[in-house]
Amino acid sequence: MGIQYADALQSYIGVLARTNIPISIASWPKVSKTKKSNLWETVLTSFVLGPECKKMVLKSAGMKLREFKSRLTTLYVLPYLDAPKSLQFPPDDYRFITVDDWNVFVKERKSDSFLARRHKNVYDHHMSRKGYEGLREELSKTVPEEEIDRATLWVKGRQTKQGTFKHDVIKDTAEKIETLKRKERDGELTVNGSTDVLTLALGTPEHRGRVRGIGGYVCNPNGYFHLPKRRKESVNESMRQSMRKILEEEKQKLEDELREKICAKEREKIVTEEREKIAAHEREKIAAEEREKIMAFEKAFLLSRIEQLEARVDVRSHEVVTTIGEAKVVVNKHTSGQASCSHAVDSCLKAANKQDNVVEDGAVTNLLDVMERQLLQN
Repeated sequence: MGIQYADALQSYIGVLARTNIPISIASWPKVSKTKKSNLWETVLTSFVLGPECKKMVLKSAGMKLREFKSRLTTLYVLPYLDAPKSLQFPPDDYRFITVDDWNVFVKERKSDSFLARRHKNVYDHHMSRKGYEGLREELSKTVPEEEIDRATLWVKGRQTKQGTFKHDVIKDTAEKIETLKRKERDGELTVNGSTDVLTLALGTPEHRGRVRGIGGYVCNPNGYFHLPKRRKESVNESMRQSMRKILEEEKQKLEDELREKICAKEREKIVTEEREKIAAHEREKIAAEEREKIMAFEKAFLLSRIEQLEARVDVRSHEVVTTIGEAKVVVNKHTSGQASCSHAVDSCLKAANKQDNVVEDGAVTNLLDVMERQLLQN
């Protein structure tokens, strides 16, 4: 879990370095303080880090920018030195690079001084963003801590996933390291300070400002190599504890955000369900109101029909008989037309009240149609 969050932090730093620092700037020390401060502030918007981590973050950003420029050189510049037209525009994969910055970068990478320096750089590593500290933590799961020195880290950092080496010169140096370590174990070789197994195998002294095989975060060779062994281990452990604290804080932050998202989803689900219930109730209410309007309209229409029939019925009419449901409805010849129709209507409405949807089904209308036909025949 620790490596996972460290990778996330390193990836984010790398993205910011690539997209915010122009590749036309020759080296990290020449990047303005304003750009560095802006990068640090942007990191703080996504990760919880103390002010003591600023130097580490900016150091990592410088290394990520250098690695990015190296990749651009390897993949998009050197293969096309004999095809100038292919170098006129930045790669499509990195459209955030402006044409002006790209032209300055290409010109610098084609210079004799740069090509001479690159010819000397034959020890490319394969650690990606995890770095030496991530590699050390990974190896500590299978290798005793006392066996993980900077020479071991240097070799492991340059092996492929299959345990091989990309270049013969790296393979030869790794074999030389193994031979020197065996001699040291057998007492045939004594190392002191910065002149240890790795320095002897590489054949060059340590550079000012960094320690090979340890990582960019240990930047004082004199201080590192002249510490007693226990003090070196203390420095390494202190660095690991700081990283663990940072990662735990970041883990807690992500867990809190996840819980908040889950709670928000639950709240949204409850609100949605309640809204659906309210909407369903409103729809039912509207439907009931519409049914009442229809019933009222049909009743008004029926009453109009009844009034027309009452006006046409006279005392000489015979009985008009029909049924609605199980009810028998009669218009008697011995009563006035108005009274007979009213009696028929009362019977009709009483029958309608005993049956569901009788008006909607047209039963009353059918009754009035029968009454009208019989009255006309008589």
